[in-house]
Amino acid sequence: MLRVEASGNWTIAHLGEADGALRTLVAGAIEAEHANIDLSGITGFDTSSAAVFDRTARALEEKGLRVEFEGVSEAQRRLLDKVDTYGKQEPAKSASLLLHIEID
Repeated sequence: MLRVEASGNWTIAHLGEADGALRTLVAGAIEAEHANIDLSGITGFDTSSAAVFDRTARALEEKGLRVEFEGVSEAQRRLLDKVDTYGKQEPAKSASLLLHIEID
């Protein structure tokens, strides 16, 4: 099992190093079937951190891991759900467009 324990301030102003570490983690070989991402130690969480954790979870799932979050507060869950929903939306189907420009 892969276990990720996040703590501290994960707001956008402080996210750079941690984001880089997560990108490096998912880019490498992972010999696990399950990943557990623990957010219980996080003191600052915003939309950017939700997007980083969502991207990380998706990348791990693409590698075949079953991903679960734990220690998630209600506010964190709402942001994670919003980011997850946004990322999975199907593009809107639009009617055929016609553009006619006439210059005299």
